[in-house]
Amino acid sequence: MGTGERVEGRVPDHQPYFFLSYAHTPQRDPAGGDPDHWVRVLFNDLCGHIMALTDLPAGSPAGFMDREMRSGEGWTERLSENLAACRVFVPLFSPRYFSSEMCGREWYAFHERMPNARATGTATASAVVPALWRRVDRHELPDSARHVRIEDLSSGGGYLSSGIYGLIKLSRLRGEYDETVFGLAERIVRAARDSGPAPGRPRDHESTPNAFEPRGTGPRRFPRPRPADPCPPSGPDAGDDPGGEA
Repeated sequence: MGTGERVEGRVPDHQPYFFLSYAHTPQRDPAGGDPDHWVRVLFNDLCGHIMALTDLPAGSPAGFMDREMRSGEGWTERLSENLAACRVFVPLFSPRYFSSEMCGREWYAFHERMPNARATGTATASAVVPALWRRVDRHELPDSARHVRIEDLSSGGGYLSSGIYGLIKLSRLRGEYDETVFGLAERIVRAARDSGPAPGRPRDHESTPNAFEPRGTGPRRFPRPRPADPCPPSGPDAGDDPGGEA
């Protein structure tokens, strides 16, 4: 079967396996290249692994990434539709991520789907698979993310110390990058199988609360997550409280 042929009897699935949530890096030089080039490299590598690890038919979106600067007609609608349809949410942790209002809205919109998925029995584990782009110390995390656990995906320890950005930029760590990205793809596939919520209704992105606002400044709509582990984040459970308000 040629690579351009579709699996017989299958039609493309327009529910993305994962939504990559990341903070756009500001353009330092107007004449320079894409400041988020390496995020796109990571996204493409993840998509390649997921197509190889699953039976997604040709034409199906392995993932969704907001590749354009957040402007232009219809971008908020596309963003909301993919947040409402994706199986797994992959937040790319970095200091800039948690200072981004847009990322806080994406976090809230996806986490809002999880309580319903738990109540209806369509999710047995967390459909949030966080990834470290740059190392973030625990005290830098907002309240809504302090219960999230990060699993070490590399055998050399470079992932937790340098993040994916460090692995991808340093040639001597290329092997750890490949190991980390493959492990991340496996976790995404497993989370989609075990806990991916059913598609929901897109919500208005502009009116979505920022989950990263300090406690007491946002709406209280969901129960508080269980107490955070005092140890550094390490492990799969990402909870299901959008804002983490007390």
